[in-house]
Amino acid sequence: DDEYAEKLFRELIPFNINWVGQAATRLGENSRLLDVFARSGCGALLVGIESLAEESNRAHHKFHNPADRQVECIRNIRDAGICVYGSFIYGLDEDTLEQTEAIEAFLDETGIDVPGINLLRPIPGTEVFDRLADERRLLHDRNDHDAFRFSWGQEMLYRPKKIPMEAFIPSYTALTKRIFTVKRAVQRAANAPTLRSAVLMFNLFYVHMYNLSRKDLTRQMEELAEGKAKVKS
Repeated sequence: DDEYAEKLFRELIPFNINWVGQAATRLGENSRLLDVFARSGCGALLVGIESLAEESNRAHHKFHNPADRQVECIRNIRDAGICVYGSFIYGLDEDTLEQTEAIEAFLDETGIDVPGINLLRPIPGTEVFDRLADERRLLHDRNDHDAFRFSWGQEMLYRPKKIPMEAFIPSYTALTKRIFTVKRAVQRAANAPTLRSAVLMFNLFYVHMYNLSRKDLTRQMEELAEGKAKVKS
């Protein structure tokens, strides 16, 4: 509700507070509302970019961001003095291996301050979970809810539709190794429109977190390969 949001954040201006929140990237197309966001003290926004492949977003019913105008929208948000945490999901149904290069190019083009490159989490009780279960793409029994509810978020729980697992995991780990480095963390903090200390902290934390993720995924790929070998023998 743009009208309500503008009224709410205009009322915040006199309080001189700092806050962070979440929004769709289409905010960057509403210059009037974006200005009120900035003047009310908004320092950073998390935006769910999800996939850069429009087909993947449609397949997962994600229509909240204008895919063909995302670059301009994010630039406008940052030009207003607001940092952008850009959240991606790699491995959606229409994603291919080419998505890794597209994500890197997108990050360079937009200057996103904190990127998050996530894996799809099929949560029991959701339409996505039921569909993946029906398609026999889950890596655990659909009734083993502990396997899906209590994972820390950086291991594979399903098989991607268009990318074989033995190709997907190396492509994901290589992508995060390139994106999350100390050098890039410092560069993103230096280029951030505001909250530079927080941007540096988040990026350095992700350098560590995605390093752990790569180790877990590499171990998982080895376990999957061993399981395949046992089945064949």
